[in-house]
Amino acid sequence: ELRGLAHFSRYPRLLEAFAENLDLHRRTAGVLFGVAPDEVTKEQRNVGKTVNFATIYGQGATALGQILGVPRKDAQLYIEQYFAHYAEVRRWLDRTIDAAHRKGYVTTLLGRRRYIPLLSSRSDTERAAGERIAANTPIQGSAADLCKLAMLAIDRRLPAVAPGARVGAPSGCAAPVDDGPAADRVAGLVLHVVPLVSPPRWRPPPARCSTMPYDLVSGT
Repeated sequence: ELRGLAHFSRYPRLLEAFAENLDLHRRTAGVLFGVAPDEVTKEQRNVGKTVNFATIYGQGATALGQILGVPRKDAQLYIEQYFAHYAEVRRWLDRTIDAAHRKGYVTTLLGRRRYIPLLSSRSDTERAAGERIAANTPIQGSAADLCKLAMLAIDRRLPAVAPGARVGAPSGCAAPVDDGPAADRVAGLVLHVVPLVSPPRWRPPPARCSTMPYDLVSGT
């Protein structure tokens, strides 16, 4: 989802972090606590991670403070520091919300629309909820688009490299695998299959693309 935010906002600082395989949560924590990224503690990194995702979910100072267990004023300061450093993210969020008010909907990367009736509500609370949906849907919805495309592509290619294997569990949910030989086999299969997945024919405009490495082991 943070990769989606980097893609949509086109913000160089975010694109650079992913292109160079940097730890974005550590970088954000460094900004929030005024220290170098390599001096960030585990606890500070966790705060940076929470603030990074709070941006996507549209959380305010009250909600963020409750999650972090800090006073509201401290949470508000984190939010202000974040948007001061990642200024283009704020501008993208504002543009996205303004467009949603005009059109009544937002779209995902592959063009799916989500209509948001709450945006026309007379209730301030409901309109604010609609704006959070408007800001969040392009990112989370696009992540869902890409996951579905990948699952379909893997399902097509899997029989050739792993006869008898299936995508997902019988219930349609991912099946947990405990540590041990079974987990090693699953990890080996994933590392073998994923590089074979052909990218979709659709291509975003080059100006909005970036090379974003993904670590299949750590999930970062």
